[in-house]
Amino acid sequence: MLGVCLKPGEFDPRWDFVEIQFEKRVSYSAGWRYAGPRLGVHAPYYITLASPKPQKRDYAIRQIAEAGEVARRINADIVVARPGFYSKQTPGEAMRVVVQSCRDAIGAIDVPLGIEAQPKKSQFGSIAELLELAEKTGITPVLDIAALRQKGGFSLNMLKEMDRPYIHFSASDGLEMLAGALPEKYVLVGKSASDAEAMEAILSPS
Repeated sequence: MLGVCLKPGEFDPRWDFVEIQFEKRVSYSAGWRYAGPRLGVHAPYYITLASPKPQKRDYAIRQIAEAGEVARRINADIVVARPGFYSKQTPGEAMRVVVQSCRDAIGAIDVPLGIEAQPKKSQFGSIAELLELAEKTGITPVLDIAALRQKGGFSLNMLKEMDRPYIHFSASDGLEMLAGALPEKYVLVGKSASDAEAMEAILSPS
């Protein structure tokens, strides 16, 4: 399944999947019309599920819950969120915090929760952490190819072993190799329309 990331209120029926991205806050308009493709919702970028401060985690869970309400109204398949920084915790400490945060967030929404890879060493979200988190909580790992490569410990061959990977990609990610590594069933989401068009040309050559 090939899709694209779009801002709220934007729509392009040519794609199989549209991920609506809320960068700063969640909003909803009854006038939005999304008919045709399957949908996802990205919670605001600047939240953290990994913070040792309960108030920050509570705020993140509220934002995910609001994104989940939008997802319910537009019949979306998934809510995606970023886990945030380690905040002076060890990776093990951060994992325990994120596990509980994800369980709380899952209880607040009616659709699957996706947790996205992050590129910095100071951020939670390596491929190993996402897979462990999925095993412990049932979240869907969201694999940002550029972020995982920067983080380290990831290769495209890993995609062949995953069940229905959900992937964010850009045209600079080596699209020929990415397309060749994927199983038949996946959600492949371009970060822009031009990224999605470049992948479409590879997957469906004229």
